[in-house]
Amino acid sequence: MRTVWYAYHKMATTSAGSNGLQWYGWDVFLNIHFKTLKGIEKFQHFRFTAEEPGVVFAEHSLDSPEVWINLFKERVTWMQFSMDFQRLSLQLDFQQTENAISSMRLDIT
Repeated sequence: MRTVWYAYHKMATTSAGSNGLQWYGWDVFLNIHFKTLKGIEKFQHFRFTAEEPGVVFAEHSLDSPEVWINLFKERVTWMQFSMDFQRLSLQLDFQQTENAISSMRLDIT
């Protein structure tokens, strides 16, 4: 839980400047659950399916055999990732709602 909070805090406090857009560093959150795909530049074709979350099917070329790669870190399950993601989504929704409400407040002096 602490790791998820840290990822949320890091994402929410990252800003892309003062242009009014809010930017989130999703890499902070995703690095908790997923491994880096080493040698990604060697592959030309990628495929993902909803039936096998966290898995990428990759090919070096159109005629090469497909390689099955699990991107989840060993200690992470799909259930854990989806629960953390839902928790993070609720926190982001709350923050956006709070920001919208605070921007509508009028300063009456």
